[in-house]
Amino acid sequence: MNDRHPADTYALLTGKERYRLMLLALERGDEREAELIISSRPPVEAVVFDPEFNAMKRATEHMVRTFCAPWAYFVGFLEAFDLVVGAGESGLAELLGEGRGSASLHLSLARAGRDRALGELRALLAALVVVCSEPGLPPGFLLQVWAPPVTHSMAKHRSEIGAQGVDLEKVRPWAEHLRQALADLVPSTTPSPGPAHHPAVPGGPR
Repeated sequence: MNDRHPADTYALLTGKERYRLMLLALERGDEREAELIISSRPPVEAVVFDPEFNAMKRATEHMVRTFCAPWAYFVGFLEAFDLVVGAGESGLAELLGEGRGSASLHLSLARAGRDRALGELRALLAALVVVCSEPGLPPGFLLQVWAPPVTHSMAKHRSEIGAQGVDLEKVRPWAEHLRQALADLVPSTTPSPGPAHHPAVPGGPR
């Protein structure tokens, strides 16, 4: 089947049909035809309401999603280590046939892993607060709106996350990661954020 059309008819087609024909042209290796289809797209006059507002909304959602992925990763490890620690402290491991020395080693490793997961969660939360503070965004509200499961896990582990201070060396790379996620979708006309500072967070720097 030949999906070519006379070049002057492409502008008369719908956008969906032009898109389909462009893909078919590319599939058969006809780049010239694909370029003709792309160049035939008619200009459309439209009213755009506050593009910077819309870009900031998309960027904020993107940043929250970027935060959620590592948060879920470390919460998953934390809860897995909690199970291991709980089993070790209850003596369940020994009842299941693990020797005392082996059970003690596994318990120590699980506690170390649990501490590492908590440290990363503290740093990640502190980084979110830092990055949101630069353009004046409310981090807690953003998570409530776009990431309720994260808010739930924060409430569940609040006392543990807030039990110790935050390692600023761990905060910096997370802050840069989130800052870049926010900047990726913000138009260049947006004023650049001010100097980074570290506001108080649960268990964080004062």
